[in-house]
Amino acid sequence: MIIGDPYVFSVIYDRVKLWNSAQGGNNGFFALSVYGELFPKCINNAVVDTSLHEVWESLNNIPVDKELYSMDKEKTLTKLCDLVYPSDWDIDNDYRYELAPPALTDESCYVFAVSNNDKIRIIAAELDYDIDESTLITEGADIQEVIIDKNEMNQILDEIKSAIDGFKN
Repeated sequence: MIIGDPYVFSVIYDRVKLWNSAQGGNNGFFALSVYGELFPKCINNAVVDTSLHEVWESLNNIPVDKELYSMDKEKTLTKLCDLVYPSDWDIDNDYRYELAPPALTDESCYVFAVSNNDKIRIIAAELDYDIDESTLITEGADIQEVIIDKNEMNQILDEIKSAIDGFKN
């Protein structure tokens, strides 16, 4: 199932019957597409209903930050990584900006969202982790980004909610 436009922003998932030992299992494929790029690029095993719910929750609670929204994409990615995954252990993580569920971050794919009130900016990249510095490496990253009107996002949210409800039945 594809929710949204893969060349803009979409949620792509499918329950894979062979990956589920129980009749009601929800293991399957899960990815996000940002500007035509898949995150993750490889097939992964995800708990589909959980991943859908986490993305739905994140998209319903995107923070408004006009300064962050208007920065160039390299600075924005670096700032978002610092907010969500600070290298200073004394600073709390600000997960409000994170859009990627663990099924993606486990594959080194990071997707973030920020709003300016009218539009939503989604930024995604596959990043390496510097163990010594306890930080994500954003320098030189291949960054994908899109800007989506809130009305478009509301349609995507409605479809994600319907998909989540379908898993309950």
